[in-house]
Amino acid sequence: MFYTNIMFVYSIRNKIVHEKYRMDFNDSWLCKKGIGTLFYIYQSNLNDQNTKIYNYSLMKQFVTLDSECMGFNYDSLKDDNKSERPIVKTALEMEKAIFGSLEITREKMDKIEIKIKSYNN
Repeated sequence: MFYTNIMFVYSIRNKIVHEKYRMDFNDSWLCKKGIGTLFYIYQSNLNDQNTKIYNYSLMKQFVTLDSECMGFNYDSLKDDNKSERPIVKTALEMEKAIFGSLEITREKMDKIEIKIKSYNN
């Protein structure tokens, strides 16, 4: 999943830099998943402390800027008790929840690729 995410984000980066593609503002989720993926990879104990601090700082700066630019949506405060959300009870369930939220699905990739094709025409 990490490899797929990174390669997809890298391909979009190349289109932005070399083909002058401009992402739609509604596709900021892709940036969030890309930064989340990098954060997860680089928080490992295989990295030195400075790398971990830089990684954390980058992630926090992005999240802060994103929330500032996107504004606050009061609808997100609605009491949503009608839908039961599963409670994470094991480390495996936690990993599944984290990986599931980071994965850039084939469906999402296809939607971005359709936008890129229409942008080029």
